[in-house]
Amino acid sequence: MIKQEEHTNILAFDPLASEKGDAAFERTLRDGIVVIRKDHDCQWCRGIAKKGEYCRCRVDVYDQRVESYYFCEECTAAMGYAGDYIGHENLEKRFELFIEDYQQRHSNQPEFEWK
Repeated sequence: MIKQEEHTNILAFDPLASEKGDAAFERTLRDGIVVIRKDHDCQWCRGIAKKGEYCRCRVDVYDQRVESYYFCEECTAAMGYAGDYIGHENLEKRFELFIEDYQQRHSNQPEFEWK
């Protein structure tokens, strides 16, 4: 379980920072640690953020659409170590799962060809 005093460190970490840099991310509407009411896919590790767990939920306006992002309890807890993430094995394992999943999902897509 995530402790109240860890919330500040967790919320200081931007889990979508690698996707920013383009004009598509306009603003964050809501960002917090919540007890979720139903299961969701974790944005990072693609595991399950389970009903009743303390998880990070973030709602952004993205490319003029409202997008919700959920992070499982383990990934949420790992974000608390983000200030010193280099060398921190929990966060590194979470990032590895995310990268592995991303590569698997995109390896089967045909490359785009200009016509």
